[in-house]
Amino acid sequence: MTAKVILLSSDSEASFLKKALAPHIKNCTIAIAHNISQLDTIAQKGDRLISFLSPFIVPEKILKRLQYNCYNFHPASPDYPGYQPASFAIYENKMNFGATFHQMFKKIDSGPIIKVNYFKIKKEWNYIDLSKESFIASVKLFIELAPLIANINFSFKENGKEWGHNKYTSKDYDTKRCIPSDTSFVEIERRFKAFEGIFSSLEKDNPC
Repeated sequence: MTAKVILLSSDSEASFLKKALAPHIKNCTIAIAHNISQLDTIAQKGDRLISFLSPFIVPEKILKRLQYNCYNFHPASPDYPGYQPASFAIYENKMNFGATFHQMFKKIDSGPIIKVNYFKIKKEWNYIDLSKESFIASVKLFIELAPLIANINFSFKENGKEWGHNKYTSKDYDTKRCIPSDTSFVEIERRFKAFEGIFSSLEKDNPC
């Protein structure tokens, strides 16, 4: 059976990625999975998995089946592993951000980092602007690495960079969305710039 490069991504993104990868494919084929169920069905030993900005957590059994020939495009620089990285980068007034290509391990955003595409954050940007720019940086990084991704037996080498120690979660995100009644105006502006769906503690049954 011919080995495959499996793209785990949304329908619109996967279509573009497939076109970008196709010219470099030689001794394998390209397959697309939009969710874990599809991935589990088509993934076989010898395949390579490329997860592109996918919200799904790939189960360890699939990582093992593919012998960890599994890689992810994370829409942030390595100092922002975890949930909604663009929001926390804006909230913390970071000057630099990026997109990260790394090997996938069982623990989310922990595998060896292979390459990072960095860029400057403009002072006037909000979380939407930064999310758009990190998406563009991820696409550029994919195109740059496409010839190597298509070489299914190529062994990527880690670049020595380390993940940030603070891995934000959805709980951290929701905490920042809720504005306590005594919050300063400066802090309110800061949160509106960084997080989606801001609400007051007065709007909920439970206070922040």
